[in-house]
Amino acid sequence: MVGGSVRRLLIGGLGLTIKTCGPLPAVFAPFFSEVTGPAGELALVVEQVGEIKPAGRLISREEQFSCWRDGGCESVVLAGFDGVPIGCLTGADEWGSAILCIRTGIDAEAVVKRLGEIYFRTALACRGWGLVLHAAGLAWAGRGLAFVGRSGMGKSTQAGLWEQHRGATILNEDRPAVTLQRGCPELHGTPWSGSSSKRRPMSVPLASLVFLEQAPVNSARQLTPAESIPLLLPRIFMPYWSAAGMEAALTMAAQLVSRVHLIQLRCRPELGAVECLESFLARA
Repeated sequence: MVGGSVRRLLIGGLGLTIKTCGPLPAVFAPFFSEVTGPAGELALVVEQVGEIKPAGRLISREEQFSCWRDGGCESVVLAGFDGVPIGCLTGADEWGSAILCIRTGIDAEAVVKRLGEIYFRTALACRGWGLVLHAAGLAWAGRGLAFVGRSGMGKSTQAGLWEQHRGATILNEDRPAVTLQRGCPELHGTPWSGSSSKRRPMSVPLASLVFLEQAPVNSARQLTPAESIPLLLPRIFMPYWSAAGMEAALTMAAQLVSRVHLIQLRCRPELGAVECLESFLARA
C-alpha cells in the first residue's frame, strides 16, 4: 500500500490527480509524477459514503458493472458479489473530472483500482486523446509493437519471446494505452495490466499493430485498414455508457489503422515466430 491523500500520476502523457482520504493501490506508485502532462489534466476525487444510490436511469448492465445516465451526467456503478453497489464513478466536464463514491467498510483500494481504470480510459476516449487496448505492448529498437488478439491467442507469450530473445521492454502485458494527439500514435504503459505484474511508465512511438492467430506454421502478411478494423474494435475498451465517447473512440480507431503498419501474424509459441515477424518488419 502507498499512503497519501493527494497524489499526481502521469499516464500516457496525461496528468491525473487523485484526492482521497486513504492509501492508493501500490500499482500506481511507478506512475507518480509532478511533471505536467502535455496532453491534458484529469482529476479524480474519492469519497466514502454510507450507501450508493445511482441517479437517473439504467443504460446497461454487464456482470458487476452497470451504467446510468441522469440528464447529461453519466455514472458507472460497481456492485459486490451480492449485487449491492460498492462504488459509483460519476463523470463531469466531458470526463475531465470525476467523483468516485465508495461504500464505507469496503476495500477502497480495490475499488479505486477498478473504477480508476474505467475513469482513465473513459476520459481518454471522450476527450479524443486516445484508446486503451486489450493487447501486449512493448518497446523494441525505439518503436512500439502491440500484439492484439483474443484471450488465449498468445499475446503475453509473443511479448515474452521478444523480451527474452530481442531485449524488448514490455510496457504493459494487457492494457496499454495509445494516444493520437501527434502525427504518430504513441504507445504507453499504464498501471492496469490484468493478472500480469509487467507495467512500466514508458512511452514509445507505435509502429505496428500485430494481430495474432495461432497456426502450425509461422507466417506474416500485411493487412488493409478494412481488414484490421473488425479485428481491432473488439480489443478496444469502449466507453459503452457514453454516446460521445463511443463516437470519439470509433473515429480514433479509424485514424489509428491509417497511421501504423497492420500485420497478421499466424504463429507458434516459439522463437521462429519472432524471427518471422522481425524479417517482415525489416521489409515493411
